[in-house]
Amino acid sequence: MTKQTNIRTLVATTVAIAALNLSAAASAALITFDVSVTGTDYQVDGTESAADLFAAHNAGTAVCSANTDGFVSVGPRQTCGINQRDYSLMLTSAFMLGDGGDYRFQTGADWGRGGGVVLTDLSSGVQSLFDLRSDDVWWARNWNHGDVFITELTLDPGAYALSWIGFEGCCAGETSVRFSFDDGEFRNFTADNFSQHLAAVPEPGVMALLGIGLAGFALLRTRRASYQALRASQKADSDDARGVPSLESLA
Repeated sequence: MTKQTNIRTLVATTVAIAALNLSAAASAALITFDVSVTGTDYQVDGTESAADLFAAHNAGTAVCSANTDGFVSVGPRQTCGINQRDYSLMLTSAFMLGDGGDYRFQTGADWGRGGGVVLTDLSSGVQSLFDLRSDDVWWARNWNHGDVFITELTLDPGAYALSWIGFEGCCAGETSVRFSFDDGEFRNFTADNFSQHLAAVPEPGVMALLGIGLAGFALLRTRRASYQALRASQKADSDDARGVPSLESLA
């Protein structure tokens, strides 16, 4: 199967899944919570773009992935039962927002090698990077800790994906996220707590739009990972041509 065929299959599958999720029940609002862990020793240097963070995560070796009902105490050990070292943890929630307004997302993370938060507008594909950190972030499971940070977003009704991408060297500490709406109290970011802000019954045109947006989001991540692999291969070929020894040969 060619790479082009794989991409087409990915797009078709993602659109179908999104449409099924939206139409599964007339009263059900759409929100998903996905956890992905890859093995990598990447260190954020503070110059990255949103695309760079996705590419760094996707370039790592797949470790585990899972669907959850919220981002409360998640991580390699907590979600997958793996005491992973040298990893990237990506949390992504995709949702159809019904209530426009000011949202604040409070994050307690274990990002020893930094990380950031990316908002993707699924209708346009525009990505915005927030709270890029290159320092050692560890909240010690204490919401009053100085490493806890808040991402402030003013959102119109529409389809979005919100991703937390962090890199860690050891210990697989947990990550938790809380949210507040229009200066209200913080609550755990879960499907139950967030459901009141979602569009409960999307119109058919909006359903198609979200499906396309989700497909494009997945496709964009796949293309970036492929690009990283291609660049690594080209560098290896160039090094071979110039007689530069590989890292493996020097080990």
